[in-house]
Amino acid sequence: MKIRSINELQDALDQEFQWRRRELTTFKFIFKKSEGRKNEIEALCRAGIPMLYGHYEGFIKQAGRFYSEYLSRQRRNIEKFKGSIITLSLRNKIQDISVKHNPEELIKLIDDIREGKKQLYINKEKAIDTKSNLKPDIFKGIVLLLGLDYKQFELYEKTLLNDILEKRNNIAHGKYLDVKENDFIEMYSKIMIILTTFKNEIENKAQMKEYFV
Repeated sequence: MKIRSINELQDALDQEFQWRRRELTTFKFIFKKSEGRKNEIEALCRAGIPMLYGHYEGFIKQAGRFYSEYLSRQRRNIEKFKGSIITLSLRNKIQDISVKHNPEELIKLIDDIREGKKQLYINKEKAIDTKSNLKPDIFKGIVLLLGLDYKQFELYEKTLLNDILEKRNNIAHGKYLDVKENDFIEMYSKIMIILTTFKNEIENKAQMKEYFV
């Protein structure tokens, strides 16, 4: 998907967010219809944890890649961007060069940047990698490298983000967990806040062009 403009970025984010919200809302509706039937509620709570986690990881990855694509399509020299965006662009490239033990290629890369010959390019698949386990430190890294405000997510770092990952892994590997109805509803609400905040942060940074120095 080519995302060149603010409108295209917003459309991509909206579509990605809406289908996930719709699916989670539908699940919550089914959940409420089972009210009073203890066995059904318990089963739905356990089944809902991997779904919640999947939409959390999936949206963070896709939204981050949409924004990376948008930044690359600005066709501006790399030194015009903030340090976080430059790091996002170059860290995998530098790692690849280091693995090949090719100092000449690294020197050329640095010289091109200093001489204004290097345009920003972000390999979005490599740059936004959740490692299939979106741990709090990985999530924090993605937020910071995209130049977003992490303070809005700090509240959830040591509680929700650790908790949902641990529960998802245990359930996915067949372990029984007693997930309380209130705990699931609270987790659902907080995940929706995180996804909405992440989306809004990207849209605001793009609209205000806060990725530039």
